[in-house]
Amino acid sequence: MIRKTVVYLLILGTFNLLFSAPKTNLEIIYGLLQKSVEEITNRFQGNIGKVSVDFIAPDQYKILGNRLIYYLNEEGYLQPEENGEKPVELKYALEKVNVNYSDSFRDGLLGKYKVKRDVSISGTYVTGRGEKVIFTNTFNNTYSDTVNYSDVEKLQSLSVPFTKSELPPEPLFDSLLEPVVAIGTLIVTVILLFTVRSK
Repeated sequence: MIRKTVVYLLILGTFNLLFSAPKTNLEIIYGLLQKSVEEITNRFQGNIGKVSVDFIAPDQYKILGNRLIYYLNEEGYLQPEENGEKPVELKYALEKVNVNYSDSFRDGLLGKYKVKRDVSISGTYVTGRGEKVIFTNTFNNTYSDTVNYSDVEKLQSLSVPFTKSELPPEPLFDSLLEPVVAIGTLIVTVILLFTVRSK
């Protein structure tokens, strides 16, 4: 019984890995933002207390400010301070969010077109209390994978411009190769058909 359960779980896990949908560009950006928050809170080392947030970014990135606050709250740094101590100020400047597609290629001889996807965010942050700076640093977080060329439109958010980018053209050689292979296969099939029938 245990053996059957283990085999079933292995098959299910493999199936999920093979057929799970890729993350959208916005989901990846959220993940990179969360990673930058984890970098900051790891430096807090649990002894900072309440944090007030100043999110600085170009207008197109302003929608990410609420997500930053959400992640800080999840880490427990936006909870009310009981002793009334002045909160630590976190100035978080998101300078650039970038989505880039490159290196389009075919997955196998007649496989689907794929494209390399790179998503990155970069900026700086400063923490301090009053005039005293506690620490400051830059962040530059990236994520890379390959996705189906045909899926790119689904992975972008139409209402969020920074999740979109231009696609590279499909490789010319590969686009010419497919009809040549198809015609060659048809010719060989016809030749074999008449050769077998004549015998």
